[in-house]
Amino acid sequence: MGVFLPVSSLWMGFHMLTENESWTVLLVLILIDWIKS
Repeated sequence: MGVFLPVSSLWMGFHMLTENESWTVLLVLILIDWIKS
């Protein structure tokens, strides 16, 4: 639960920077995979 806030804020930041859904989704998937490992 402790990583949810930084990840969501990162997601918002990247979403605003790129404004590209596919890039944002890919980035989130990579982040989730990295957190799990």
